[in-house]
Amino acid sequence: MHTSGSTGEPKGALQSHVAVTTSLVRVAEALHLDETSRFLQFASHSFDVSISEIFTPLCVGGCIVIPNPEDKVASVAKNIRSMRATHVIMTPTVVRTFAPEEVPGLRNLSLGGERASSELRKLWSSRLDLNILYGTTETAVWDTTAQVTAQNCDNSRLIGKSIGSRAWVVHPNDWTKLSPIGVAGEICIQGPEIGDYYVGRPEQTARVFKLAAFVSYEEDADPAASTLTTHQAGIRKAFDEVQAVLPRSMIPTVTVPLTNFPLTVSKKINRLELQKLGLAFLDSKKQADAPKLQNGHASSNANVSDAQAMVQRISDLIKSRTEGSAGQDMTLNESGLDSLDAVEVSSGLRRVAQLHVPASMLLRPGIKISDIAALSNAPEQNVDPKASLREELVKWTVKLDEASTTAGRAVLLTGASGFLGREILRQLLSHAEQWTVVCVVRGDSPEHARQRLLSLVSKEKWWTADFEPRIEVWPGDLSLPKLGLRQAEWREVFGLHGSTRRVHTIIHNGAVVNWLASYEALTDPNVGSTYELLRGQLQSHDAPGLVFVSGGYISGQEETVDELASKIYQMPGYDQTKFMSETMVEHFNASLARNSGGQAWVFKPGFIIGSSTDGETQTRDALWRFVKACA
Repeated sequence: MHTSGSTGEPKGALQSHVAVTTSLVRVAEALHLDETSRFLQFASHSFDVSISEIFTPLCVGGCIVIPNPEDKVASVAKNIRSMRATHVIMTPTVVRTFAPEEVPGLRNLSLGGERASSELRKLWSSRLDLNILYGTTETAVWDTTAQVTAQNCDNSRLIGKSIGSRAWVVHPNDWTKLSPIGVAGEICIQGPEIGDYYVGRPEQTARVFKLAAFVSYEEDADPAASTLTTHQAGIRKAFDEVQAVLPRSMIPTVTVPLTNFPLTVSKKINRLELQKLGLAFLDSKKQADAPKLQNGHASSNANVSDAQAMVQRISDLIKSRTEGSAGQDMTLNESGLDSLDAVEVSSGLRRVAQLHVPASMLLRPGIKISDIAALSNAPEQNVDPKASLREELVKWTVKLDEASTTAGRAVLLTGASGFLGREILRQLLSHAEQWTVVCVVRGDSPEHARQRLLSLVSKEKWWTADFEPRIEVWPGDLSLPKLGLRQAEWREVFGLHGSTRRVHTIIHNGAVVNWLASYEALTDPNVGSTYELLRGQLQSHDAPGLVFVSGGYISGQEETVDELASKIYQMPGYDQTKFMSETMVEHFNASLARNSGGQAWVFKPGFIIGSSTDGETQTRDALWRFVKACA
């Protein structure tokens, strides 16, 4: 697993089977997972948290629910409800985009990756089991956990007790010495969950990792159940390295002058009072810059209206996120709004005011709260009145549509009646709404071939009558020259002899699948059909694209054609025909494609056992017949 790479150089931490499994078992216990748990797999697979999301519920016989990647972030609450998730791990930033009422079935929420505010802790801890997780990649993701209760929800720095390994608090300058209770020190993790070593970095490898985070044991904690409290994030890197990657949102834009630091009775810096001084300075600066009042009215002559109520709503949202005040004529840049705050405010406007304002709009230079509030007068538009980019885009796309012709507005699909072919047909009909799908299907006549296909696809759960007019069926036979198509149809595919080419892309998915048949018996439909389509491309001066859907043996990148030939010779005839067709396509691209301007691609799906969308399976498949026999 790789670290996030705070200096731009992620380190690979090698984790042993013992380390990972030990961590998974301990985390499952800490989060109260069992066989009834449904865990939402939300984190990116490049993020080490995904390891915990995937394998922890499996350790206890639970279920993993995986949302659609396209709307995973935009529809978090909807996904939790529809997939009946009971456990999730998320950052506080994501959790702030939805409310507890939107996810009534959620039982356990774990927050990690960044500090959770006291307000967020209070909101969620009263509705479900709320945990705070803290950990690193080097220690198999999670090190400590704290269950938030009514007694500790005000402590936003609490990170809890160690999960499996030991958490030591050591002296910042000498890790061999422990820090006294109540004194801040650096946290060190020791135990079986520690990674073996950094890949390619022997000098940085150690069995005890110092996490560069300063913590302390609470002074009034019970020694039998002591907890850790974070004080600050320790920067253990060279300053020039940190400066090179410091995000702009972390660069100070305001300097607050102080004659001295406020201190507590014990002569320590009073952090709460220091924060109040900073906020007071910002408030005074904003009031000085605000529009002056004349005869009880603002110089902008703003009337009391619904727009003013919207201004107040937006101001309150921004104030709650930035811990400052916000007037309607203040730019959002001045409020200290960063990209994370913008996401929260955008979500809040959508939830509270039914106003759809993209986070990117909130970050535009010079944008004011009053500009956003103006959108409330035109809820049916819900767009930025100053933005002309969309209108410009529409203008050019309309011109492009006018310049287009009917040529190349169809896709030719073979093998549409098969299990994979029906899924390809669904994708084409769903995503290419203005296109026609021409299917080559065996049949005695065009009507017979069409009825054969419709009788199959009409049984699918995704099928709707609106799709039928966009399907054109040509009777054909893959074992015959030109796929058994009529001369006029063949010309329309490739634009031959002065005909207008209708087909933009050919998806050659058709084949005879028989694992017991010989190569000779399968040559004409499986190899000959590919040859006919490649020959058509060579004859065309404006050839369509060709996508060949292969199958059979999946070779390694290092294997040569000769090595593959000797290996596949021992395999069934079906594997041999797919290998032969793939080799032809590769030869076409390497030596012949430039003569026609056409291009061909090979796609080889993995082992298909069913649909992830609706759970449908190919019941006649050998695997499912075997499962049926066992059951």
